[in-house]
Amino acid sequence: MLAPLLPDSGLEPWKISKEDQVLMTLRYLATNSHQTVIGDCFGVCQKAVSDVITRVVDALNHPTLEARFLRFWPSDEAWCLRRSREFARISRFTNVIGCVDGCLIRIQRPVDFGNHYYCRKACCAINMIAVVDARARFMYINCGLPPSSRKPALAQDIDSWETRALPTPGASWPPTGSGPQRMTPGRDDSTGSTPKLDESSSRHSER
Repeated sequence: MLAPLLPDSGLEPWKISKEDQVLMTLRYLATNSHQTVIGDCFGVCQKAVSDVITRVVDALNHPTLEARFLRFWPSDEAWCLRRSREFARISRFTNVIGCVDGCLIRIQRPVDFGNHYYCRKACCAINMIAVVDARARFMYINCGLPPSSRKPALAQDIDSWETRALPTPGASWPPTGSGPQRMTPGRDDSTGSTPKLDESSSRHSER
């Protein structure tokens, strides 16, 4: 499945089979092990492991694979009914089509708008949001948003699934007026009100 999407050149002077390329990438993603350790297991250098991971991940992001495995059609009533029945059989919960969760992935501070990526873990990170069905199969993945965007980003994608786009850094997210589409509680920006800060928070913001 991945073989046709992986380039045949670019790993000289070593020839690494496509099967080994996939295995190295899976080991890295599953264990978060150091690339040097993975290279020792497969008899290649760290630089080769880095190149292999990059090309395999790029292949996994190919539109044909996304269309085949990531199927998320919340606007399709029949699709939602099937997903809801799957959850009802397992947990007896009704009107559930997916389980959503997020994860902060640490990154280097971006040159532009780096402050937007600073998170509560005292580092710069991107917010990965994913939805799985009743069998724990991924239906939706959104990675690359600043931590401040939170889970309501999913609500925006539901409305414009075919024309998804990442928000411009500094833009309001979710857009004003999204109202009932929100997945988590949030302040209604349409009122123009601002959140109240206690004295300690005010001192911190002035610094």
